[in-house]
Amino acid sequence: MKNIYVLLFAAFVSASTFAQETFNATKEGPRFTLNSREISTTTDKINETKIVKISFLNDGTEPLLLTDKNSSCACLATEMPKEVKPGESGELKVHFTPKRTGDYSETIYVKTNAQQHPFRLNFKASVQE
Repeated sequence: MKNIYVLLFAAFVSASTFAQETFNATKEGPRFTLNSREISTTTDKINETKIVKISFLNDGTEPLLLTDKNSSCACLATEMPKEVKPGESGELKVHFTPKRTGDYSETIYVKTNAQQHPFRLNFKASVQE
């Protein structure tokens, strides 16, 4: 009986992890699929922009529209395509311009037509001088 509970828990955790990586779990419509929602980088240059690229895939049946973006820090700016056709990949370019040394833990939000709420990327950086 204990093995059944362990198996059910493992299945739940696996399903939860998959749901975090694919936005719009149905097969119809646009789907936004990422390899990871975590972005990590390091730099040793204050006031110099570092670009981090994140690839994603529209593995849905309709065009994926990226309509808005926002971040929790003025140190981040995001470039993104406006539309990605079904079966094609796209790229987010995150421009990170640190103003101080230390650790950063920020959030990037991107609104698409794949889901009602913006998806969230976690951005972490360490800046050492």
